[in-house]
Amino acid sequence: MKPLKIEFAAFGSYPGTVEVDFTALASRGLFVISGDTGTGKTTVFDAMSFALFGKMPLKPNDDIRSHHADASTKTYAQFTFEAGGAVYVARQTPTYERPSLKGGGTTTERRTVSLSRIDGDIITTLATSVKDVAGYINDLVGLNAEQFQRVMVLPQGEVQRFLLDGSKDREELLLQLFGGGVFAAITQELKTRSEAAAAKRGSSGAVGCAVLNPGARADAIAAHGGRGGAKQSAWRDHSGGRSGGEHAQGHAAAAEADVPSRE
Repeated sequence: MKPLKIEFAAFGSYPGTVEVDFTALASRGLFVISGDTGTGKTTVFDAMSFALFGKMPLKPNDDIRSHHADASTKTYAQFTFEAGGAVYVARQTPTYERPSLKGGGTTTERRTVSLSRIDGDIITTLATSVKDVAGYINDLVGLNAEQFQRVMVLPQGEVQRFLLDGSKDREELLLQLFGGGVFAAITQELKTRSEAAAAKRGSSGAVGCAVLNPGARADAIAAHGGRGGAKQSAWRDHSGGRSGGEHAQGHAAAAEADVPSRE
């Protein structure tokens, strides 16, 4: 995911409308959002997280609207980003109470959520429900809300917590980040084939070797959702260009030559 622009209004410490165009900084390669304590640096990332997932790191959703915003200013966060070569816009508004524009009392603004794809001048709305938008975002970004907040917008003071997380939590996050699940699929497939070969072989004492043929490799990748990208190079046969079947026959022949005759 590549951030392009974040826009928000009456959000956190900002009573008005704020727009940050990350494309204007792209030529820099690396940039820093800096400022004195309390000037709203973290709010920029809070808005990014809220636009995508409807929640912010370490903050309740009932503390989103700026206390200094005008009653006529609506609270929202809108994040434009690029994923998989396409441009998307995620927008969310929270449920909040604001002073009524006419008379006394307050008015309740209900939560809204939407995700759109931008193709030149064509805007296609993909989803407008919380559940559907969450599904799209998880697929596009590749992380859920908790993982995104811990990796992409890690709050101040949370670095140590991430480093001290249990091995299971770190393993799950790193597998998600680097597409390591495809290797788990390979391992499981080899284990299954090895167990099947051992059961068929019984107590004959013959030596066996489980090898994935191209069809099985494709099935394992498909079962894992087709993910892995360049990591699928791990499937390549290192047997001098021979097919998986020929490779297996070579192992079988070698095993047969090593087993002494019982006659």
